[in-house]
Amino acid sequence: MVHIGQMTRKEIFMDFKELFNRTPNIISNHFVEKNYKEDVFILDPNMKNDILYIILQGRVEIYKQGYNGSIVNIREYGPFTYFGEMEIFNNDYKTLTVKAKTNCKIYQLSGVKLKEWIRIEPELGILIIEELTKRLAETSKIRLKLTLMTIKERVLSSLYYHYKLGSLNTVTKKMLCNETATPIRSLNRIINDCQKEGILEYDNKHFTINKIEDIKQIVEQF
Repeated sequence: MVHIGQMTRKEIFMDFKELFNRTPNIISNHFVEKNYKEDVFILDPNMKNDILYIILQGRVEIYKQGYNGSIVNIREYGPFTYFGEMEIFNNDYKTLTVKAKTNCKIYQLSGVKLKEWIRIEPELGILIIEELTKRLAETSKIRLKLTLMTIKERVLSSLYYHYKLGSLNTVTKKMLCNETATPIRSLNRIINDCQKEGILEYDNKHFTINKIEDIKQIVEQF
């Protein structure tokens, strides 16, 4: 006989893949399969979300805008992980940007059915609470790091993630000022310095990055 105090978490609780594989038919019948091509946006901050997304194949990247405006890649998810649960349990939570890093096969489940699944399978509720706690702690650490960025690092960070998101051609000086909480004079000075360093070019109101690896190295130290 094994006492609870001697058992590991793995012995007490199943992981999400195990729970998913034993999903009752009353829930699995409501899974909706979706396929997303590489670089396609799955969610963006302007969307109202009440769906749990379960990744079966592929990987996604999650982006968030910090308090100072900098856009950062906060995490990456692979098979048998999920996202979208925060909005289901908190209507005031702002949806994050989610982009397919590779081709993805994803199951969608409505928030109503997720809550029904938790009532049937309480271990799922415990697992989601644990994961939410971990994700919130990670996000808090990222926000703290963002406050340590210089203005130049914030500007390069925003340009870098716009580049990764495929939206660099839409970036304007006004947008950068808003995203990084930077006065236009300071932004112009930073752009001039970066052009002299050969890091980027700004011509005809469009940005071009010449040294993406240099910017990546600066940004990823945070």
